[in-house]
Amino acid sequence: MDNKMFETVRRANLIDPWNNDSVISEQRTRFVVPVNQPLVLISEVQRSGGTLLTQLLDQHPQLHVHPSELHIGRPNKRFWPKLNLELSADDWFDQLWEHPALLHARDGYSKPGKYSHATLPFLFLGTLQKQLFKQLLEEKSVQSQRDILDAYATSYFNAWLDYAGLYRDPKTVKYWVTFVARVSFDPDNITGFFSDYPDGYFVSVVRDPVSWFASASRYMPEVYGNVEEACNLWHHSTERALAEFQSRPEKVFLVSFEQLVANSFEIINNLCDFLNISPIASIDCIRPTFNGMPISSNSSFDTSNYTVLQNSLDRSKYLADDLICYIRQYCGELHEDAMALIASLGPIRRK
Repeated sequence: MDNKMFETVRRANLIDPWNNDSVISEQRTRFVVPVNQPLVLISEVQRSGGTLLTQLLDQHPQLHVHPSELHIGRPNKRFWPKLNLELSADDWFDQLWEHPALLHARDGYSKPGKYSHATLPFLFLGTLQKQLFKQLLEEKSVQSQRDILDAYATSYFNAWLDYAGLYRDPKTVKYWVTFVARVSFDPDNITGFFSDYPDGYFVSVVRDPVSWFASASRYMPEVYGNVEEACNLWHHSTERALAEFQSRPEKVFLVSFEQLVANSFEIINNLCDFLNISPIASIDCIRPTFNGMPISSNSSFDTSNYTVLQNSLDRSKYLADDLICYIRQYCGELHEDAMALIASLGPIRRK
């Protein structure tokens, strides 16, 4: 019996075919799909369209799309990781693992929000993720934080057992994509991101401040109910997006929420051109999905269908005139500057 056959027989004897965890772990360990591509990071203040953008990219064949917001920062998701390279794989995993993944594994995936949403399947093994993470780092000498993040992304997507896009040729996948609100607020976070992913891209969505406040204050009144504090957050988010574009125009993609909703096909293909990936062939393919399954909008107002909600373009009717006036006075000039800049960029055409 040759060595390969002997190893196959030995493994079969060690793995109990009735033990689900053992069988799954053995199979995924043998057939790990690397997810070490550059990251496309989407970030801005909540209720601006980052989740919608990731859902519209969900089925692109050249992207791995993280299923929810990224929660690898500490003390919370708004911080980009800063890992001590002298620590162990166990320590790194403890600093990176994402609590929402375990909640979704237990309960199924459902976007949190003001209204209930259909629950979708999310088969995920946290123990398998940790096993894969440690295995990947044992197989190589860690030289940088990127090595650790590559191992984390690989372990995450491989531990997501029903991820429909896993078994593509890794050479055909150009990026993995995620959204995390407000990580862009601190310039050190974006500096850290580009230090880890010099081949990555940063994307930010800017929403009309009046419609944004109408949505945000209804969605989380305890956070966004105070109009002055809310306008400060919108202002800071937009300022940071413009500053990052000015610093790295070749690495930063800006889009208005209104364009994304009204012209989804055009905007998504513009982003595809910017990232130098294949365009979406048909407008019929532009719809929000989660792991390839249609998903309803996480709207503060309407969750009645699985399409991009055109009525989200203008929510001003839900606000009193004095609030609208205040928001326009506080945020109007910056919003006009942002829209003028985005309009000036025009379609991206890359070869």
